[in-house]
Formats: sequence, C-alpha cells, structure tokens
Amino acid sequence: MGLSQDQFVASIAEVLEVPGESLQPETVLADLEYYDSVKTLSLLVALDEMGIMVTQNDVAGFSTFGDVLEVGRARGVLARPA
Repeated sequence: MGLSQDQFVASIAEVLEVPGESLQPETVLADLEYYDSVKTLSLLVALDEMGIMVTQNDVAGFSTFGDVLEVGRARGVLARPA
C-alpha cells in the first residue's frame, strides 16, 4: 500500500520547509519561498527515500507540485485519491 496524499504532502513540506497547506497541485515550485537548486536536490533525496525513482525527464517536468504528485502516483508509491 502506498503513502496517502496527506503523508506525502507532510513529508515534502518538511523537506521544502513550507507549510503543508501551501502545497497544492497547482503550486508552482519555483514560486515557493527559498526554492532553489539545493531544495530541488533535497526533494529528489526525499522522493528516493520514499522509493520514488525519478528520471531526468521527470525532474525537467517538475513545474508544479502536481507534477511531483503525479510521478509518485505513476511509480505506485503514492496512493491515488479514492
């Protein structure tokens, strides 16, 4: 069984040092306060630790938080909403 979306959001919010409620599917990652290359690497490490392997194409496509959610779902780690 995969992570719930709430668990996933809480984990990513902690890594990105933002409130969980600020991470909506339409949230543009580059618009987050202090989002930079170090935060991108932190995000990639967190995804890897959750068992979500990402490709260069995935990373290049990370524009919004929804893009990150979709990769988690596509890899079968993040449960799809009911």
